[in-house]
Amino acid sequence: MVRKRPYIIAGVVSLLIFLMGFLMGFSLLNVQLEELRMDMERGELELRNIQLEIAFLNTLKNETFCSYMTDRLEVLDKSTAELGNKLVNPKGLTEKYFDMIKRRYTAFLIQGWLFSKELVERCNVSRIDVMYFYEKDSDVCLSQGYVLDYLVNLDNAENIHIFTIDKDLDEPVVQMLVQNFDIIEAPTLIINDVNYVGFQIKETLTGIFCSLNNSLAFC
Repeated sequence: MVRKRPYIIAGVVSLLIFLMGFLMGFSLLNVQLEELRMDMERGELELRNIQLEIAFLNTLKNETFCSYMTDRLEVLDKSTAELGNKLVNPKGLTEKYFDMIKRRYTAFLIQGWLFSKELVERCNVSRIDVMYFYEKDSDVCLSQGYVLDYLVNLDNAENIHIFTIDKDLDEPVVQMLVQNFDIIEAPTLIINDVNYVGFQIKETLTGIFCSLNNSLAFC
C-alpha cells in the first residue's frame, strides 16, 4: 500500500488539474457567449434607434436626412462587420443557440440593407449594396465569398457593402426575399436590385462595380 500512495496522489493531482482546466474553459466560454449576446443586443438597439431617428428626420429637409444617415450607416456598417466576424467561427456554441444567433443576425443585416436602400434612393450617395445569397457547405459559395472579400478589401473608400444571407434559413423575412428576388440557386448576388445568378468571377464583378461607381480603387 505504501508503494501505491504516490500513484494515488498523482492521480488525485491530475484529476484536480483536469477539473480546474475544465472549469476555467467553461467560465471562459460563458464570458465569450455573454460578450456575443451583448454585441447582438447593442446592434439591435442601434437599429431601433436608427428607426426612431429616420421617423424624426422624415419631418425635416431631405439634406438633413442624407447628411445624418450617411454618418449613421458608416457606424452601423462597422459594427455589423465586427459582429459578423465573431460569428464566422463560433466556438462552444450549441447548434440550437447558434441558429438563434444566426437568425437574429440575419434580421439585423436585412434591416441594415433596408436603411441603406432608403439612403441610396433618397440621396446622392455612392454605396453599392450586394445581397449575397449562399448555401451552407457549398464550395462554390465559399469561393464566391472569397472573391467578394477580395474586392471589398481593395475598395479603400468602403463603398461596397455585402449582406450575406443563407437562402435556406427558416425565417419568414428571408423566404420573402428569396421569393421576391426569385432566388433558385446559390450563389446569387443582388447588386443594387439586379440579379446575378451563379458564380461571378473577379473580372465580372469588377466590371459591374466599376459601372456603378468608377471612382472605386480598382477601377
